[in-house]
Amino acid sequence: MELLENYPSLLQDPGPTVKKVLVSVHLDGTEKCKKVFSVCSASQLLQACHSEFSHPVELQRFLHYNSDFKDYIDCDSSVDLKDYDRFQVWVSTVIHLELVECVAPHTDSENKDLTADRLKSLIEKKAQDILKEYEETGTLSTSTRRKLVNISVSDLVEKHGFYPSGPEKLLLAKSLTTLFPSLKVMVCGDGEGFEHFYDPLSHTGFIEMRLRNIRRSLEEGQRRYHKRKLGCNAASTVQPLDDKEISEWLSIIKRMKPSSENMGPIKTAMEKTFSHRRNWISTQSPTVADIVQQYPRFIDVPSLLDAEFVKMFDGKAELLIRRWESSFIPKLRKIAALEKGVVFSLLDQAGDQNDDEVCYSTLQILTHLLPPTASGRGSASTRCSVKSAISFLINFVPHGTSISSICTYDEGSSRTQPELVCIGHLTSPARQFVIVSRNDRVTIPLHDDSLTCALDKLFKFYWVCNVAYPAQLASVFMFFEHIYDLPVTKTVRRPKVLELLGKVQALA
Repeated sequence: MELLENYPSLLQDPGPTVKKVLVSVHLDGTEKCKKVFSVCSASQLLQACHSEFSHPVELQRFLHYNSDFKDYIDCDSSVDLKDYDRFQVWVSTVIHLELVECVAPHTDSENKDLTADRLKSLIEKKAQDILKEYEETGTLSTSTRRKLVNISVSDLVEKHGFYPSGPEKLLLAKSLTTLFPSLKVMVCGDGEGFEHFYDPLSHTGFIEMRLRNIRRSLEEGQRRYHKRKLGCNAASTVQPLDDKEISEWLSIIKRMKPSSENMGPIKTAMEKTFSHRRNWISTQSPTVADIVQQYPRFIDVPSLLDAEFVKMFDGKAELLIRRWESSFIPKLRKIAALEKGVVFSLLDQAGDQNDDEVCYSTLQILTHLLPPTASGRGSASTRCSVKSAISFLINFVPHGTSISSICTYDEGSSRTQPELVCIGHLTSPARQFVIVSRNDRVTIPLHDDSLTCALDKLFKFYWVCNVAYPAQLASVFMFFEHIYDLPVTKTVRRPKVLELLGKVQALA
């Protein structure tokens, strides 16, 4: 009766298309109900499931039971419904940040809004070198852009207080890109180009970052807002699947050793267990050790990482191999030539480098252009200098070091995420790359010839095993996401990454 009240059209003319389906609804990983719905389409089914909750929720996964595989597989709202179909709907609580006002907002009606003309006058008065650099190069280096933001935000605070309104911050962002058009950043045609300075949807950007840094030194009486988080975070209680057919395929994967005769059955078994594996990894968050114990062929057949990534992101697996050396390396080195200090000095080391050495020095440049982000809230173990950031991506051990002994090398307690290890020097024909997960004591020897291919395998390893990026290199790996054209969540976009992408695109 409740469903009919929500969908009066079903009451008026139910027709022969109404189907009865059994649905298990999970909230934040916990099963909340299992009931029969009478609906006409999958989209109506999802709406009915959302109406079961009095608070906002968002869809995480929509699964349909496949009778052939005897397992739940991912589907979407276009799936055809049949009588007595079975579904699982996974939703999560939408977390809101409620702003509680403690002090009346600062207003100054006598001050005019910061326009592009007024911004230009401000810069001519306080930092003419910014305009001079833009006239000479057509863009701004990172240090100059930072200086520009500091000056303009200081003026914004002077006119509108420590908590300027959204429209005031938005106007400043638009003024900056109006005065400096080449600073506009639009990734895949998304946005209007000013969002890396201030994004009104996610409340992020260089302007917001600068304001937050300024507010850190405020006394308690000067603060306007306190944050109170609403919602709940229930622990996941998903039970592992226990299916006879899945167990048989897993047995094949574990029992068969790689050989020309066995590779066919191994690949078939990996393909048959793909949905089960992705569901297990995404819902149970197993460790890398757990994953390679269940699927040991990832270790001795690294090409399976490519096959897994292809099924996860069709048509994107080869993008880094195709784009990195031919397009991104030359452009990043051109951008580095505009910077001063260490970034520029890395170009002087080029000399007669081979492809791997050029790739490595460009990765060093990238870690300087996208340095580790210091956070007062983070653990001290996650902080590192810009110079040492590259070591969280690739390390070197002497030629002749055995692969089995690599995990015994103590590189510091902060080295917890998977990384590349190069055995030997980059100039040596006998050097070998290995993916190492020290905490899990897992090593995956790679048979790829180049550092670029090894980097490609490492990135795919993070996604296949659902492992978080190293905190010290989060921005670098997010930059790689754009090279692969992966879907990027707006809430995790980093302004410096967008800014660098804009500079790369400007060189196209």
